Amino acid sequence: MINNYVIVGVKMRVRKLYLCVFVNVLLIFRGVTGEVKNGDLEDFTNSVFKNKNGIIAAFGDFNADQNTDAFVIHPAVSPDDIPKMSILIWHNVEPYLKPQTNLVLNLTRRTGEVITSVVPGDYDGDSKMDVLLTLKNSNSMYDKNASTAALIYWGNLNSFCPDGPTVVSDSMADQPLVMDYNADMIADIFGANAAGERTLWIQSSSGSRNFTAMKVLKNDENQIIIPHSNAFLDLDSDFITDIFLTTSSTEKKDVFEVWKNAASSKYQLDHTYPLPKVPEGKTISVVGQSAFTDVDADGVLEQLLPVCYDEQCHESAIFVRKSKNWKTIIEFKDVPINDEVMGFVPPGPDVSTYANVPITLSIGDYNTDRYPDLLIVMRNQTNSRHVVLLNNNEGESFSPVARMGALWTITNPIIATFVDLSQSTMLDMFVVSQNNPTAPPMMHAVKNNFIVDAYFIRVQVLSGLCFYSCPGFASGTYPYGANQPGPTVHYETTGTSGKKEYSKGAQLSQSAYYSLQLPSVFMGLGQNPNFVDVVTVGIPTNDTVPRIKEWTSIIPNSILIVIPEPPTNPSAWDVKLLITPGQSVYLTAGALLGTCLFVAFIIGLLHLKERREDDKEKRQESHRFHFDAM
Repeated sequence: MINNYVIVGVKMRVRKLYLCVFVNVLLIFRGVTGEVKNGDLEDFTNSVFKNKNGIIAAFGDFNADQNTDAFVIHPAVSPDDIPKMSILIWHNVEPYLKPQTNLVLNLTRRTGEVITSVVPGDYDGDSKMDVLLTLKNSNSMYDKNASTAALIYWGNLNSFCPDGPTVVSDSMADQPLVMDYNADMIADIFGANAAGERTLWIQSSSGSRNFTAMKVLKNDENQIIIPHSNAFLDLDSDFITDIFLTTSSTEKKDVFEVWKNAASSKYQLDHTYPLPKVPEGKTISVVGQSAFTDVDADGVLEQLLPVCYDEQCHESAIFVRKSKNWKTIIEFKDVPINDEVMGFVPPGPDVSTYANVPITLSIGDYNTDRYPDLLIVMRNQTNSRHVVLLNNNEGESFSPVARMGALWTITNPIIATFVDLSQSTMLDMFVVSQNNPTAPPMMHAVKNNFIVDAYFIRVQVLSGLCFYSCPGFASGTYPYGANQPGPTVHYETTGTSGKKEYSKGAQLSQSAYYSLQLPSVFMGLGQNPNFVDVVTVGIPTNDTVPRIKEWTSIIPNSILIVIPEPPTNPSAWDVKLLITPGQSVYLTAGALLGTCLFVAFIIGLLHLKERREDDKEKRQESHRFHFDAM
C-alpha cells in the first residue's frame, strides 16, 4: 500500500510539474512575442563620426572585412577648397567610422567640377571594390542640359591603384545606372550619351579597364528624364532581373518602361504605363524618385511614387502600384505630422548648392515587423525642414511615428537614409543637414532604440567570380567588398498563426541621385521565432532561364552571405551563415535557463522527499512484529 501510494503521489507531482513547465514555456513565448516597447531615437553622431563634415553618398565594404564602410563627398565650400571623396572605414571602437589618408580622392585635375554621385562596385572583374564618380560643372548642378563626366578609380582592397582613374565618358547626359546587363557579374554602366541615346558602357574585353559604348534599349518615342530613377530588379517575380526606366514621351508626359530579359543577353520592351490618375481638379506638378519594395509583404515588389500637386509641394502624396493599378497610400494633407501639415522638398539651389537630391524615399524595416517603412525629408508651410519616419501599417497606409526623438530635432536636413553598419538587429539612420544652401554639409547618426521582440534575416549576394582563391587577396581574406547589383532575395516562412508569410527584396537596384542603398537585403520576420522555411536567391541571367537556389530551415536573426560560384551553376553555390543574437534571443536563453534551473530544483525536492519517505517506510518495517519468527 505504501509503495503504491508513493508511486501515485509521484505521478501526481509529475503532472503538476509538467503543468508548471508548460506555464513557464507560455510565459517565455509571451515575453518573446510581447508588445512592442518604443524608445526615442537617440543622437550618437559623436560615436560614429570623427569628422562630421561631408555628404553621405554610398555604402560598401571597401576593404573586404565584412563591415560596411561609408563613402563621403566633401564639397569645396570655399574658393581655396578642393572637392574630395573619402572612404570612412568601419571599426569596432568609437568613433566607428574613421577616415584614412590613403583613401581620399582629390579632384585636383578636374578644376571647376563637383562630385554629384559615388557608386562603389567591381568594374573590372577582379573582385575588388572600385569607385565610380560622376562629375559636373560647379555652376551647372541643376542644369539638365549640362553634361556629366564618369570616372572610375580602381581599388586595391586598402588603397587605390596609382595609375589614376579611367574616364568612362566625359559627355553623359545624366548620372548613370550601374547594372549587370550581360550577367557576367561585373558591373556595367547604363545611361544616355550627349545626344540622348541610350548607351551601355561595358568592358572592351575580359579583365579590361577600358570601356566600349554600345546602343541598347532603343525607343525613339521616349527620352530618359532628368533626374531619372531607373532601376535594375525583378518586377514580375520570375527571378529574372528586369530593367525599369523613367522616360518622357513626345507629348512631354512621364512614361514608365519595363524591359524584360530575352535570350542572348538582350532586353525587349515588355510594356509601358503612365503616371497615376489624380483626383479631379488636381495635377501632378512634381514627380519624385520611384522606389521599390514589398510594401504589403506578399512576396512581390511594388513601385512607390512620391508626387506633388503643386510646384512648392504643399500638397504631397505617395502612390503605390500593385497588380498594374495605382493606389494612393498616403495624402499628407490628411495626416498632420506633429500638428503640422507637411510636404516634400523639391530640389533646387535654394536647398543645397552641393547636392542635387530629388524627392527620395529611403526604405527600411526599422521595427522588423515585415512591413518596410519610409524615411523622408519634408518641410512645413513655413519652409522648416525635418526628417519624418513613416510606419507601414501592414501595406494599407503609412503613418508618422510619434516618438522620433533626435531625428526630428535635426534642423534643415537634405538627405536621410537607413543604415546597417554594425549588422545589429535594428536599422539606424544617417542624416545630412545644411543650415543654408552654401553652408558646409553636416552628417548626423541616429540610433534606433525602438525595442521590439522581433526577428530578421539579412542576405548579401557576392559576385561569385572567385572566393577561396582570389588573385591579389591575402590568405583568409575573401571578396566581400564587390557590391553586386541586381540579385533578388525572397523568403517564405510559417507565422505563429500557421499561415504562410512572404517577403521579397532587391539588392542594389538603384545607384543614382543618392539612392544610398545598402549592399545587402535586410528583411524583418516580425514576432515569429520559427525557422525560415525557404530562402530563395536569384542573380541576373543572360537567358530566359533564371539562376536561382533555395536554402531551407534558416535560423532567425541570420546573416546569409551567398557565394554564387560559379554563377552559371546554381547547384554549386555556397552560403555562409552567421547568427546575430538579438535581445529576444538573450531573453529566450535566459528564460530557458531559468526554467531548467526551476525544473531541476523541483526534481531535487521531489527526489529528496521520496528518499525521506523511503527511509520512513524502512524504519516502520523494521519495527513491525513478524509472526513468522514465532
